[in-house]
Amino acid sequence: MSDFTQKVDKKFGELLIEKYFPAEPFVYSSNLFNTITDTRKLFPDRKNMFDRLFEHNINANSLPQAQKLFPPSNINDLLKLVRLIETDKPTETLQDDLQVECLIYYLLLDANKEAADSYAAVVLIPAGYTHFMNGCHALDRGDMQRAVDEITYPGSVSTFPDAVVQALNAEAVAQKKRREGDELIVRYFDDNTPKCEAPESTNILIASLARLDPMAALTYIRALTSTAHKLAFECLVKACIEERYLGGVWRLGNLPFTKEEGELLHYALDNVSQDQDLNNDILVTRALHLGNVREAKSLINVAMEQRGGEEKWGEYEATLALY
Repeated sequence: MSDFTQKVDKKFGELLIEKYFPAEPFVYSSNLFNTITDTRKLFPDRKNMFDRLFEHNINANSLPQAQKLFPPSNINDLLKLVRLIETDKPTETLQDDLQVECLIYYLLLDANKEAADSYAAVVLIPAGYTHFMNGCHALDRGDMQRAVDEITYPGSVSTFPDAVVQALNAEAVAQKKRREGDELIVRYFDDNTPKCEAPESTNILIASLARLDPMAALTYIRALTSTAHKLAFECLVKACIEERYLGGVWRLGNLPFTKEEGELLHYALDNVSQDQDLNNDILVTRALHLGNVREAKSLINVAMEQRGGEEKWGEYEATLALY
């Protein structure tokens, strides 16, 4: 076969990859290679956003092969990956073509943003899709801020919402940027109103709200079905307890719970926290907030009996004197 014939047989995406990805220095250096590998590990199913796009839009049966090739170790692996994307799915409709083109666009972002945008313009990828692909690309590289900016852009496609929420949450923990992650998760829900199916996504949102503003979390919980309240309260309590040094416990104890919600609070404390002193502090704070001094004293007395001393009383004596 002549060189000319070989070149003609190559598809458009492969030709572009050859043009914009030099073999040396290879863009997927150790840093980028490790970043993509690490973000994949954050997902319980070990599938990052690229994997999900390939699985759902190209060929689920070929996903293991694609995962071995991405991130690529060298230019040959990258070309094999592109050939797999372009040939492993019958492109019988314009939507089939679009799904292939979106993954080529995703890969081009690592070489040259201008080249990726030019490619999108030539093959007519809608702006809503390019913004979503930019967001997926950012998530796979641990850039939470850019990911949310792109995914929440007006008109952006809203796909894999559960994976987006879980990725943001996992990245926030891994990068020790809990507050930034919480703010971005809440923003994603506010701007996109994603239709999440996994209960874990709802739990993540409740926890994010609770750490930022427990009252906002309580308001959200009240809008859920009654059958979901029990687990939702556990998420609320757990998140506030984790923030004890940032006032989370105090704010939890001062929330305007209804009688039924107060019972759910007791239940959640028993299931979430093994720290009986902490649980007692929350219940005493709640009793004082409601003006139930007698109940507060009773709770303190129980704590004194359990600990065999009166040191706990001193912590509340000044407060109780106000009632």
